[in-house]
Amino acid sequence: MKRWARVGGWGVVVGAWLVAVACVGEPPRELSARGEAADGAGETGATEAERDAAPAPSGQWCDPSAPFSVVEDVRELNSDLTVGNLAARLTPDSLQVFFSRGLTSEDYRIFRARRASRDLPFEPPTEVEGLDHSAGAVDSYPFLLSDGAAMYFHRARSPGGDRDIFVATATGAGFTAATPVSGASSASVNERSPYVARDGTVWFVIHTNEVGASKRIVSASRARADSFEPSAEVDLHTPDGGSDDAPVISSDGLTLYFSSTRGATNNTSDIWVARRAAESAPWKTPEPMTSLNTASVDAPSWLSPDGCELYFDRFVTAGYRIFRARRR
Repeated sequence: MKRWARVGGWGVVVGAWLVAVACVGEPPRELSARGEAADGAGETGATEAERDAAPAPSGQWCDPSAPFSVVEDVRELNSDLTVGNLAARLTPDSLQVFFSRGLTSEDYRIFRARRASRDLPFEPPTEVEGLDHSAGAVDSYPFLLSDGAAMYFHRARSPGGDRDIFVATATGAGFTAATPVSGASSASVNERSPYVARDGTVWFVIHTNEVGASKRIVSASRARADSFEPSAEVDLHTPDGGSDDAPVISSDGLTLYFSSTRGATNNTSDIWVARRAAESAPWKTPEPMTSLNTASVDAPSWLSPDGCELYFDRFVTAGYRIFRARRR
């Protein structure tokens, strides 16, 4: 695996949470349209009809081997008065969600919403207090640590500016002012879309400022909440010229969902899935999730610990909206 050296000029941070944003004026993926993706077999091979015919095992919320065949717009999070909503990440109990909302094309802020149970809609979202957000900044891809002590996210501090990973600690109803994470806030590299695995490893995306450079998914250990160790590129068999983004790792560490331009036309992106036999094993060749991908931009944002729900973003008409896919 390629090693990415730590770059100087890092800030100091306190806490631990994660969010990631792509670019100012638009969420982290390019916008455009292309031909409809063909319907076909689910992500594990059998057709959706065959999978849906099998009931979920007794006592389980879903059949973990079934495809994500139930897709719905999470309407209560998608305000039509905003320019976009994306990057929803939930707490492990699925009762609280954090996401990025665009108030203008150059001002994306982190919001949260709660609900009483997993089967109920979320209450009206409210903006997260603190974080030291300034107008014209893009805050996105928030990730709250499982203990609720801190949150990571990525921020572009000015329109078109570099994206860096920030962290903020929880303080009652809100959070402290966010500070850049050492090892993930380089002036020469864009760092974005942080996702914390169950073992504490952070998965995120790096993108150099070089013309024509592609985005790549990396993983890193955390020396402290405010400091990442040097990251290592994740070998996902990315073709030349392809870009990968928005990593979402399963609780067992054996399945990785991500967005990619591979196989897409007009520089759009689709949701892909890669699997491995063990955490020490190499990733098998990724496959597209044809049951979820559309002619628009699709990208994953969060997977429930039991693997039954996948939240993802989709560009619809004029902005990003949050969707949820469920296994039966």
